[in-house]
Amino acid sequence: MKRKYENLILALSKFAEDWWLPYKDSYNMLDLAIKNGMINKHELLCDFSMVMNDNDTHFIDLANQSQLLIAPEKYSNEDIKNYVKFLLQDYLFPEKAMTDEEIENLTFATENILKNSKSNDGWVLAYDVFKELKKRDDLKYLEYYNLWKLPFAQKRISQRYVENREREIGYLKYNEQSPQI
Repeated sequence: MKRKYENLILALSKFAEDWWLPYKDSYNMLDLAIKNGMINKHELLCDFSMVMNDNDTHFIDLANQSQLLIAPEKYSNEDIKNYVKFLLQDYLFPEKAMTDEEIENLTFATENILKNSKSNDGWVLAYDVFKELKKRDDLKYLEYYNLWKLPFAQKRISQRYVENREREIGYLKYNEQSPQI
């Protein structure tokens, strides 16, 4: 008997945290699984769409079944949903992915929010940054998973994970010392 969301579970297993693979390698494994018929891409699209549109989906259970996270119980259902969306949304729907220009605009808008933060030594929870970004007319349709696209290593935005939750963005801070490329 086939498990509910079988193709989604198989796809997420390619990103299992305990394998410590770069995302590129996980996407290559996913491509190969689809090519070899282990995963049906049409059914994966259906599974993904169903769980993203169902408010009752238990993403912690999906993370357990797929072994996506080492300790899924340390994350909220929303955290895991956003992470799953980060992993698969643009892969499955590349036509809806942000353009380089949109990512650059998101980066500048995020920098401006973080520049003005004075509390907590400048560190701001990514969810709070997201709420501020959504207030802008040009970003009102922004989805949280797109914050993973911020170029933390190349820009003036530093990232700090929440302890024991490395698959969540965590905190962001404007870093004046980092040269802008």
